[in-house]
Amino acid sequence: TGVTEIDFTSILGTAFANYDIILSNLKINTGTGILPVLQFSTDNGSTYDTGSNYSQGRSYTKSGSSTAGGSGATGTGFSLTGDPSVTDSGGSYVSGKIHIFSPDSAATTKQITFELQFYSAANSAQFAWSGGGFWNNSAAVTALRLIMDGTATFTGQVTLQPLPQ
Repeated sequence: TGVTEIDFTSILGTAFANYDIILSNLKINTGTGILPVLQFSTDNGSTYDTGSNYSQGRSYTKSGSSTAGGSGATGTGFSLTGDPSVTDSGGSYVSGKIHIFSPDSAATTKQITFELQFYSAANSAQFAWSGGGFWNNSAAVTALRLIMDGTATFTGQVTLQPLPQ
């Protein structure tokens, strides 16, 4: 059974400097106009920032094609498909890694980098995304979530890996 949201609460802290999120065949199930996004919380998951405070830049290539591009965007979360213009009607997969730098710091904006593979069933193509971004808030992140933007659900493996200081 798919879920619309995965929350990581009560696990971020000062014992670790950085975190990786590993996505293994995160399958996007049926839905339209769907985008899985990553959002941050400063109150251990009671609320999440859903404002336009997430900014990212990325580049991509499309398998079997000379199609490539890059763009930047500000949104209500970091897009896990790399670009809000790439949506799918379901049956797509996302795999890869998102690195979060110093989420517990209260002195700076939170930066991320990502390398993701996105298989689009609607386009019968693989997209390779890479880039980075920042969350325009200097408060310490105490929780994070992956959530579907729309009515879709997802299944698969998501691992939050703390990295020692």
